Amino acid sequence: MADRVKLVDGSMTNLPFANQLFDYVVIDSALHNITPAIQRGRALQETARVLKAHGTLVIVDTRAMKEYRQVLSNVGFDDIQVINTGFDGWWGGPWITTKVMIAKRS
Repeated sequence: MADRVKLVDGSMTNLPFANQLFDYVVIDSALHNITPAIQRGRALQETARVLKAHGTLVIVDTRAMKEYRQVLSNVGFDDIQVINTGFDGWWGGPWITTKVMIAKRS
């Protein structure tokens, strides 16, 4: 796959990509590991920066969806949906479910 995929190492709070480069950005079970909360906000701001104007952001996570929604609203996302994955998204039992956030700017 080396002829089709390029692995880029970088920080989610300072992404090594040009502005408005991607149609889609997917963050899967990584965002909640960034601390403190202000740094999670910075990571979301960086995501917004590299996403094309009408691109789609997908976040898969087990917590902080309200926090993510607020930050994304502040940086211009106005179409934000959260889907509960239910039983298939449990982590160790029913007390920690996974949610999927799909966010777009119109």
